Amino acid sequence: MSKRAGLALVLAAAALFLVLNRSAYKGYFQDDDLDTLGWTQFIPASTYFSYLVSPRFATANFRPVGHLYYFVMESGFGLDFSKYLIPLHAVHLINIWLLWLLARKLGLGPLAATAGAFFFGFHAALTDAWWKPMYVFDVLCTAFALASLLLYANNRWILSLMAFWLAYKSKEIAVTLPAVLACYELLTGEKRWKRLIPFFAISVLFGVQALTHQSAQGADYQLRLSPSAQGATIGFYSSQLFFLPYAALALAILLWVVRDRRLWFGFATACLFLAPLLLLPGRLFAVYWYLPLAGVALMLATLADGPYRAAAAVFLALWIPWDFVQFREMRRVNEDRERLNRAYVGEIEKFARSNPGQQLFVYDTLPEGFHRWGLTGALTCTYQQRDIRTMQRGAPGAEELIQSGDAAWLHWERPEHKLYIVRYPRAQQLVSYLTVEPGAPASQLVSGWYEIEENFRWTQPDAAATLARPANARKFEIVANTMPEQIRNHHTVDFRVSLNGQLLGRHTFTTSGWQIVRWPLPEGPAGTARLEFHTTPPYRSSNGDERIFGVAVKAFGFVPQ
Repeated sequence: MSKRAGLALVLAAAALFLVLNRSAYKGYFQDDDLDTLGWTQFIPASTYFSYLVSPRFATANFRPVGHLYYFVMESGFGLDFSKYLIPLHAVHLINIWLLWLLARKLGLGPLAATAGAFFFGFHAALTDAWWKPMYVFDVLCTAFALASLLLYANNRWILSLMAFWLAYKSKEIAVTLPAVLACYELLTGEKRWKRLIPFFAISVLFGVQALTHQSAQGADYQLRLSPSAQGATIGFYSSQLFFLPYAALALAILLWVVRDRRLWFGFATACLFLAPLLLLPGRLFAVYWYLPLAGVALMLATLADGPYRAAAAVFLALWIPWDFVQFREMRRVNEDRERLNRAYVGEIEKFARSNPGQQLFVYDTLPEGFHRWGLTGALTCTYQQRDIRTMQRGAPGAEELIQSGDAAWLHWERPEHKLYIVRYPRAQQLVSYLTVEPGAPASQLVSGWYEIEENFRWTQPDAAATLARPANARKFEIVANTMPEQIRNHHTVDFRVSLNGQLLGRHTFTTSGWQIVRWPLPEGPAGTARLEFHTTPPYRSSNGDERIFGVAVKAFGFVPQ
């Protein structure tokens, strides 16, 4: 293959990749991204470099190469998501090229190497690696691991050793790279074992430290060796390679059919890089195939170069449309989730511009797949402060902090996919008509009210509220609702309203649906009025909710006529 043809092939691969993934640039951060961005910006650059050269195992799961990426990107671009994908995509394209070069170094033809590189570069299981910056650790680890293999194959073993160190400092899965290099020595037959000593020394150094510091790791990162643990991990990863249950196990059959050491090397490479993941049943993600997939790609390239090239061509003809179907579904899931994350964090950024000093937040629900650590990270990045505090609504004291105006309330409306941020003034004036919505002064709901749901609140069988009765008030109205199940079970629901301890009126609900009920007001002075609501019989839902309800209320208050 001429250099011109090779360059054209590289440009075509890059163009195809960017076209297929152009919508990734409209995506947004995951909660793990935001959590990482929330603390990496406060660590001085010198710390990253000290961890980079340190031979000590990082018990805090600090990966200096990948975390340095977050530090640099946040310093330069803040929360401008699209900028984060540019280096991520660039390194992935470099990985495709490195794999192609490695296949060529193994003696495989240019078209065979291209087949293997294509399989690696466009495999749908790796989609998250180039859609989500949180997997930059896998992408960088693979880049340095492939570089180490290629440098070693070209007798640049000192540079290879440096690349191995960087691969491990990107992600610990690279700890098995020396064993892969040993397999390469067996493949080539040169058996230069002495030069492997420093590689294995580094691997043993970090491996022993990892085992002795297991207790310091989170539960998900605990290494487990048991039939159930390996049954779960082998079952998961063998089903993700070809998106068919346990299909990857069929690769072992090729070892007996194809007597080619290059194929055996590819199989050994995939197994050795996958081995650490098989000990982590708490961390099961298809994208973790990223580095091990390089070995599978070398196996495919070997098949495409020999007497089995027709079988490889048939496989690719079947695989490409099947892979695209999987990729399209993963792309849809990513787009949906990232759209919600962008909507949520975008509202926080808008709020921060007009409330720069806010430090305390109370949240209720979060977008699907979004967790508290993502919220804390988003607030830290937005306010550029480490002392931001968050607490969930329902925690002791949370409601008081909202009503006092000390905390901003983050209310996520799931049906609307919209975040409402409410911060009550510290001195609130009583209203005469209260509409149930996120910004309504809930401090006037004295007792017996459940949390807001969309644009209404359920009462308990007995509830109370305070309103300001204006001088021109002539009637009192309430917009309330009973559920179909409530009417079906009880046939009628009796609802009574008392004003300052005196019965104001009653209404009998005989049908479900929203209803406006009004009663004339007795003579009385303007001022603070206490309303009490009584519902009989109490209602308990059949869906397993333990709460006891009265009626659902959208609005209530005094009206002039």
